[in-house]
Amino acid sequence: MILRFYEWAGSESDVKIELPSSAQTAQETNLIERPIGDLPLSNGLLTVHTRPYEIKTVKVGFKLPPVPEPVQIAK
Repeated sequence: MILRFYEWAGSESDVKIELPSSAQTAQETNLIERPIGDLPLSNGLLTVHTRPYEIKTVKVGFKLPPVPEPVQIAK
């Protein structure tokens, strides 16, 4: 999932984002979604440092549900 937001108030801050428990990884990316660096993710809470009027893009990776085993059909 890609999250994009910007700081509109003109102040430096730490943005806290609460994510579902299935979120496993978070990376800051540039505007064309190329990775810049990993972001710490702890118990579904992500903190992103943002400067005044800065646009941020974050890529979040989730744990996929298990794939069911194929069922054999009797002939």
